[in-house]
Amino acid sequence: MLIIMIGNYSGILIRSQLIFIVCFCFKQPVMAQQFKPGYVLLNNGDTLHGLIQTENWGKAPLKVQFKASATETLHTYSPLLIHSFRIKGGDWYFSYVGDIDPSSLNDDQLDYNPFPDTVRVAMFIRSVVMGKLSLYYARDYNDRVHLFIQKDGGATRELNYKKYYIEERVLADYRNQITRRTIMANQIYKEQLTNLMADCPAVAIGIVSQPLSYSKNDIMELVVEYNRCKSAKTSFVEKKEAWHFQVRAHAGINYARLQFKSATNTYIGGATMENALGYAFGLSLNAVLPRTGNSWSIFNELMLRDYSSTGVSGTAPFKEQRPVKMDLIYVKLGTMIRYQFTGSAAQPFLQAGITNSVALKTTNLETDSSGLTYNFLQYFRTYEQGLVFGTGIEYKSVTWDILLEFSNAMSGYSDVKSGFTTWYVMMGYKF
Repeated sequence: MLIIMIGNYSGILIRSQLIFIVCFCFKQPVMAQQFKPGYVLLNNGDTLHGLIQTENWGKAPLKVQFKASATETLHTYSPLLIHSFRIKGGDWYFSYVGDIDPSSLNDDQLDYNPFPDTVRVAMFIRSVVMGKLSLYYARDYNDRVHLFIQKDGGATRELNYKKYYIEERVLADYRNQITRRTIMANQIYKEQLTNLMADCPAVAIGIVSQPLSYSKNDIMELVVEYNRCKSAKTSFVEKKEAWHFQVRAHAGINYARLQFKSATNTYIGGATMENALGYAFGLSLNAVLPRTGNSWSIFNELMLRDYSSTGVSGTAPFKEQRPVKMDLIYVKLGTMIRYQFTGSAAQPFLQAGITNSVALKTTNLETDSSGLTYNFLQYFRTYEQGLVFGTGIEYKSVTWDILLEFSNAMSGYSDVKSGFTTWYVMMGYKF
């Protein structure tokens, strides 16, 4: 009875999920806008305390929106109008008006010029270390990382790093010459840091020769070490970006339809199987990406699900049509990208990804008129792949979600295609 009811309402479930997804996609901009306590420091030295609109800036912000209270007028400030702004207990941004190198650091987007390019910009750069020697960070809208340095409150300058191509001769003789394109790196930032830290030889020595990458974390450690060497007070050190991991247990039901198709093998390709209701349960690990406001994550779920159904084979010359019974158990690993709408107690989410499954139980039998049983599929593929889409909602430690999976099922025949369409309705608990 329950199977019939689910079959009748499967169309409603599909339409409901699509409506759910569309509604939340349209609501995303509103839900993503969060105001947090903070302050803005004007160029004249005045400090304005109030609320700052946060966007979990992955790229260097070009403006900041501020209001004195929840009911006050919203003001927009550019780097030309203010000195800095800070989220209470969080990120600290400073205005930067100056030169940066806009050239790409991607290996497939370089040029043959070994010297930094320059373009003048106005943007907010994020503080990493504040002290006698200060370090700042930004990622521009071409996805290039920029690091900036400042000493004793003086001018802020970019640490320069340029990657470029050269043509390297591989083979040459009197007939021909063979060259290959090689990537080189002009590590100017090492010389800049050496000069700035020259008054602390214990730190400065070896910078040029040591494997110091152009990365925020590596140079941050060096700057902290220099300030410690000079016994200088460090007023701010950004916390290292870290992933957060959430473990959940899930349990629920699955409702599956199995189909076979073939233009030549009508006995298997024409088989029809009843839609089946079964169980599903497992464990998941949700890896939340840093600096995304707990919105983006990689969701991994290890699940056990069954499929138990009956049906009939197709028709074929000189073969009788026979009843078919299948009793299968799969262990399934789903890997999905999840977006969660934060900012409220009940947090909806959308997710999509791939699944990989292995059949632990592969019972698939047909019964002839005398009652003898045979394997319906002589070539049973135990490995299955699929695409999965889902939506759900999390409230405190409990989650409810609906998943729709399309997978290639078990046919090992070259001329027979098979496919599962499976709905999952699950409830989970976060430990």
